Amino acid sequence: MIRKDLDLFTTLFGDRTPGENEDPSEVFGNMWSDYGFRISNENTSLVSIVIYDPDFNQTFTGHTGVLIKQAEDIYLYVEKLAFEQPYQAILVSDTDQLFKLLAGREEYYGSEGEASPYIYVNGDYIGELKTWK
Repeated sequence: MIRKDLDLFTTLFGDRTPGENEDPSEVFGNMWSDYGFRISNENTSLVSIVIYDPDFNQTFTGHTGVLIKQAEDIYLYVEKLAFEQPYQAILVSDTDQLFKLLAGREEYYGSEGEASPYIYVNGDYIGELKTWK
């Protein structure tokens, strides 16, 4: 059951400090579990890029898009790149192709030596985004 006193946007996408023994890569997925978030459509997924800021010891969602399975090897990814830019939709053949596309966007990366952004699909940790670079 989802708590009704929560602001969904800030709860899911706001800054979060990892708990005492919580790895930064686990924070976003744990919030999905803790608050009961879920996607109940097998053809639609929420793809999120979560960034860890070591200076403030916080994670935040840097980007999110919706991935819709159109056919066996055709996916539509809908995203909004920035507040002042329109939505865009692209077709990819699989999630690997999408993750490679996202990994090529330098704005998701911090300074040399910092953790790579984490990628999640429906709250499930998939890996570090640099894996697809």
